[in-house]
Amino acid sequence: MKTILILFSVIFFSLPRAFAQNIEGITIGDKGQQETFITKGGITDQLMPVIEEDSDYCSGVMYLPVNNDTHIATTLNQDECKEFERFVKSEYTIELEERYNYNRNSVLKTSLVDNIEYEINFEKVGEEYDSFFVVWYGDFDKKGAQENVK
Repeated sequence: MKTILILFSVIFFSLPRAFAQNIEGITIGDKGQQETFITKGGITDQLMPVIEEDSDYCSGVMYLPVNNDTHIATTLNQDECKEFERFVKSEYTIELEERYNYNRNSVLKTSLVDNIEYEINFEKVGEEYDSFFVVWYGDFDKKGAQENVK
């Protein structure tokens, strides 16, 4: 009986680690996550952990297009925006269902799947677009997440 109890305890406390969501090296639910850079489809993105203010744990990841050489945020042309959206849809196998036009120059598309929110934003600046994409695990049970923070 004691062995079963010990085994159950080990499994119970290791499950959050085993099933922790990891996005390009950024682990959801952890503290101290670092930004990283990826290049897919000719577009370089800075991946930044979204940090909860009240707990300092990572509850999401933001993809921000950057210049490949300088890693400074950059705008995208219309074709690059389409490529960025295609990448997002294929990477996460989602459809961005809700669409909000804040004005004629700004569009936000969202999707909610299994309590994970996906948001992509395009805002026209001149002839190009400021863009970003966020994977948001914002509905975490804060108490439970706090217990799993390293």
